[in-house]
Amino acid sequence: MQALERLPAGPFNAVSPKVVPPPKELVQESIESLIIHFHLMTEGFNVPRGEAYCSVESSKGELGFYIVSDGATSPTG
Repeated sequence: MQALERLPAGPFNAVSPKVVPPPKELVQESIESLIIHFHLMTEGFNVPRGEAYCSVESSKGELGFYIVSDGATSPTG
């Protein structure tokens, strides 16, 4: 709760049109934003090839995520 209270006002999404879709208001007003939104939702974006591990300490121990990417735009099974 403390972190939420100390969060500054304003937008909190990254400003990165290659990864973050534009706001809904812009998609409804601008053809460029609509194209970017459509491209991101249908094709996704390229994730760099590699591996990452991130962990955080939780109340029941360590919670960790290990992610491996082959550089594709969608997950493979």
